[in-house]
Amino acid sequence: MPATRPIFSIGATVAADWIDYNGHMSVPYYAHLFDRCAERFYEHLGLGRTSAQGGRGSLFSLEHHTTFLHELMEGAAVTISLQLLDWDEKRLHYFMSMANSATGIVCATSEQLAIHVNTRERASTSLPADVIAKLSELWPGDTVDAPKEAGHIIRIRRKRPVQE
Repeated sequence: MPATRPIFSIGATVAADWIDYNGHMSVPYYAHLFDRCAERFYEHLGLGRTSAQGGRGSLFSLEHHTTFLHELMEGAAVTISLQLLDWDEKRLHYFMSMANSATGIVCATSEQLAIHVNTRERASTSLPADVIAKLSELWPGDTVDAPKEAGHIIRIRRKRPVQE
C-alpha cells in the first residue's frame, strides 16, 4: 500500500482533566487529539468548518482504528503527525501517530478512512477539483512504505500448543 511521509502535524500538552482513574490520559482525549489533527488537515485541504457550514462539503469518518502503545501522563507534550496512505475521487485513507515530544516514542496510532459528503444533500460526492489538485501535489505515489501498524486486524492471538 502506498504511503507518504507525514504531511501535517500539530502539538498539544496532556491536561490534568484528561487523566483517568488509572493515572494516564483517558481514551476520549486520544480521539480528541487525533480529531484535532485531522480537522486541521481538512482545513488545509479546504474542507473544514467553513466548507461544511457553507454547504460546499466536508469529510465524514467512515472507519477508524486506534492502537494504544505507551501511556501518556499529565503534562506530557505530544506531537500528532498525519500521513496520507491513499485517496480516490471520494475517499481519504490516512494514518496518524501520536508521539511523546520529549522522547520521540510513539504512544498511539490512528488509522482512518473518510468520505467526502455534500453537506446540503447529506450524500457522498466526488471531492472538489481544487481538493483533488492539492491531494495530487501532496501525493508522491508509492515512494515510502506504509507504517507497520497500518492495516492491523483486531483479534486475540492464541499460542498454539506444541505438537510432540
